[in-house]
Amino acid sequence: MPLPLFGDSLTLGRIGIPYHRFLPIESEPRGIEGETLLAILERVERYLRGNAPPRLVIQGGGNDLLLSNRGLILNPNYPPIDSDEEIAPLVDQALDRLTFLSPMTTFIVCSLSILGEELSSPLNQKRR
Repeated sequence: MPLPLFGDSLTLGRIGIPYHRFLPIESEPRGIEGETLLAILERVERYLRGNAPPRLVIQGGGNDLLLSNRGLILNPNYPPIDSDEEIAPLVDQALDRLTFLSPMTTFIVCSLSILGEELSSPLNQKRR
């Protein structure tokens, strides 16, 4: 079974370097451009209602910081999270729900990636 990769445009591989091409196993990128972490976690939850993969990758949060920094909300149902301090507890709660839905799945959660090329930018200072 291919490794399902849930996330945003970085997971999809259309922007930046598609990391899934470097994985030594078959993968199934399920990234959606512009998606916030709340939307990604909701999609993972829906996916697990009909699937029980041995492993699943979750990558997200970059759009949250980017959109909140610009004062944008693309989807009012899934507003961006304002800071990385809010992301960690949200992911912990989501992992509890996801583990309940699929107890045999190992969840791999990626950290927030660098946003842009300037490491010292105010936007990158929001991620830790």
